[in-house]
Amino acid sequence: MMIKVKVMDRTFLILVSSMILIVSTSACLTRCNFLLAGVNRDSCYTQQAASSLDLSYCDKINEKYYEWICLQNVATGSSNVSICSSIGSENERDYCVRQVALKVRKTKYCSLIRRKSWKISCYMDVGVIAGDFTVCNQIREYYGDDGCYLIMGASKKDPMMCDRIRNDTVKNHCYSRL
Repeated sequence: MMIKVKVMDRTFLILVSSMILIVSTSACLTRCNFLLAGVNRDSCYTQQAASSLDLSYCDKINEKYYEWICLQNVATGSSNVSICSSIGSENERDYCVRQVALKVRKTKYCSLIRRKSWKISCYMDVGVIAGDFTVCNQIREYYGDDGCYLIMGASKKDPMMCDRIRNDTVKNHCYSRL
């Protein structure tokens, strides 16, 4: 008899919790639906998606720009770079990937960025934040080894990065920035 009561109590608790979740989600949706169509409603859905990390809010947005912001917020908040691929604008998609890469400190995501200058920037920024000097190998053709080590050494105040520089002028410049 005691076991039946515990099971019934647990079932009741699950049922009540589910109802609260449904009502709370419904209240958020209803609040946004009461707003006039346009920027205010799209902004409301964007905020709801960012706080709940729920992509379904992004589907309700009419204005593309707010939809992209919504997707970026959920992708960054959930550290899920695959969400970025849903963004139609290449610039916004690349920005989304960069933000996720920065959050999780993984340079491997930078390779998904199409624009070369943004890709290089992503590698450098994530490399600096993560303290990963191996990033210099991935962007050698753009900065050259010396340029990359200069940036890494100066930003991390690390003389070991400066030691890797072959050109004496660049090496001295690196040391001067420590």
